[in-house]
This record gives sequence, structure tokens and C-alpha cells, in this order.
Amino acid sequence: MAAEQSIADHAKNVELQGPQNVRAPRSDGGARQTPITDESEDAAPGEKTKELSVATADREPGIVATEDYSIFTTGQKRAIIVTASFAAWFSPMSGSIYYPALTVIANDLHVTSAKINITVTTYLILQGLAPMMIAGFSDKAGRRPAYMVCFTIYIIANLALALQNSYIALLLLRMLQSAGSSGTVALAQGIVGDCVTSAERGQYVAWASAGTVLGPTLSPILGGLLSQYCGWHWVRSCLELRYLITCFIPIALFLPETCRNLVGDGSYPPPWTSANITDMIRHRNRANKGITTNEAKAAELRKNHRMSIPNPLGTLIVLADFESALILLATGLGIACFYAISAGASNAFGKLYGFDELYVSLMFLPLGAGSIISMFTTGKLVDWYA
Repeated sequence: MAAEQSIADHAKNVELQGPQNVRAPRSDGGARQTPITDESEDAAPGEKTKELSVATADREPGIVATEDYSIFTTGQKRAIIVTASFAAWFSPMSGSIYYPALTVIANDLHVTSAKINITVTTYLILQGLAPMMIAGFSDKAGRRPAYMVCFTIYIIANLALALQNSYIALLLLRMLQSAGSSGTVALAQGIVGDCVTSAERGQYVAWASAGTVLGPTLSPILGGLLSQYCGWHWVRSCLELRYLITCFIPIALFLPETCRNLVGDGSYPPPWTSANITDMIRHRNRANKGITTNEAKAAELRKNHRMSIPNPLGTLIVLADFESALILLATGLGIACFYAISAGASNAFGKLYGFDELYVSLMFLPLGAGSIISMFTTGKLVDWYA
């Protein structure tokens, strides 16, 4: 009886714990690890429904996590992250494309260079504040609605900038432009966290940062060419048209929703506000294959969805962490020095050496070379150290 009770207790423990690694005898007298899977009764063929966190698996070595962090393939993850990186490129590009034309704009608007530099300062202030609002909004409403808000604000601001000839309008519209574009930087990093585990996040963060790294390098050259041969108003018009064609429309139609608060690992349908063509096709194919979803968890995820006014105060909690505060302080000082030199050097090189807009823009190329090297080495070092 004692033996039977022991066997019954062991069977009950196996049922509660789920997949385990048990030792099975080998022909050579050793032992090998044999996984035992335990699928729920509602699981469709080919789908793993047992959800065991990595933390649980680490705490209890006998348990093996059977659910992937994301159902997207490696190729799909890379495509999604590169797309998000390209969208994030427009924030630093909108700021840096402006530098070669600072002197020209000051002359056309009949103001001093100091006043034009104020438009750079206000742009950077909004560039730091806007992501605080859009990040919290995207966690509740989804990444795609957040992108739509950013796109709409950015396109309106660019259209108005191309038509204005007033310093006050330039100052205010540059702030609006920054508010619309800078949120995409936070969204790109959020998408990396949605799709990739922390153990391999370093290499993907490098790709997600490619847009923000290359923006300050390539954008001044583009701005110098447009400003010198077409006029600085064309900088805004071309920027708006390229953004609309190459970024806004493709993302609106094809970028899948990745927010884990709403779609989990990507296997649950997104809310109607995040509907897109790729998600519709993907979930229809899963249904045709007989793959069903856990309705209880789907209902729980739907409760997380709500459209609310962004609150930036929730993001400031990160400052309470001493290590995070130190990183933010060091990064902030470095960025402040970079933009102070960039704005001042653009004006100084034009006045002291008589350089035109194109020659002024070439001074940013060395920055790009160093940034590219660090982009593809830092991520690998982070993953190796982790």
C-alpha cells in the first residue's frame, strides 16, 4: 500500500508540474535526459498550450518551458525590428537635416543665428519628453495605434513647415514635428522587448538602433543637398513625401501588433484598433490548420486594451533606480555635448571657412563611421557578457 501511495503521489506531482526531464537508462549503462510533455486537453495538434515561465524552469530544474517567447520566426523578427528602426530614423533625421541650412534659414527669416538655435533646443526638449508619453500609451493601446498617432502628427507638422515663412511658426511647428517623430524611437525599443528574450536582445537592439545612429550622419548630407539646390522649404516637402510613401503606408498596412499585453507571444488576435493585413492572414492560416487559442487567456489579454490619455509620470519611475539614473545622466550629457557641437559647428564652419551647405554636411561623416562600428560590436558584447 505504501508503494502504491508513493506511486500515486509521484503521478500527481508530474501532472501538476507539467513537462519534466527524467533519467532513462541507456544501453551503455548511463542515463539520458528524456523530455515528457504534458499538453492540456484543449490543445490542438501541433500547438503547445502549457505555459511555464523561464523563471519557474530555473527555480525547478526538472521543469522545461514549452512555450516560445515569440511565435515569430527569426526572419520575421528581423524584418519587424528593421522596419521599426527605419521608422525611428525620422526623429534624428528631422533634427540633423536642419543643421546645414541654419545660416540660410536665419537670413531668409531675418533673425539671428541665436534665435534659430533656439528652435534646435526646443526640438530636443520635445524629443526627450514625447517618448515618455507615447511609451505608456503603446503599452495599453498597442504599438500600431501609437505609430498612427506619431505618423499623423509628424506629417501635419511637415506640411505646415513647408508652407510657413515665420520664425514663430517655425519654432512651434518644429516642436510639433519633434513630438510626432521622437515617439517612434521608444516604440522601436519596445518592439525589440516584445519579440526577443533578454539573453539575445543585444544584437537585435543594435539593429533597432541603426536608424537613430545613422540619422545624424546621413541626414545632414541630404539636407545640405536639398537646401543648396532646392531651398530649405523643399527639405520639409521631400521629407514628408518620403515618409508617407516609404514608412507610413507600409507600416499601416503590414506591421503586425507585437505588444505582449495585448497579443501575448503573438499567437492571439490583436484588438480591432491594431488590425492589419499580415495579422489577418496569419491568424486565418492558423485557424485553417486547426490551431486554436486559449480563450481564457485571450479574454484576459483583451481586458488590458484601453485607449487613454498618455501619462508621462509613470515613465519617471525609472529614475528611482540608481543604476538607471546614472546611465541616463551619462547618456544625456553625451547627447547634449553632441548637439551643442553640431549646431554651433554648422554655423561656425559656414562663416569662418565660407563652406556652403553641402560642405558643412560632410563634417558629420566621421561620426557615422564610429557609430556603425559601435552599433555592431556593442550588442554582441552585451549578449556575451550577459
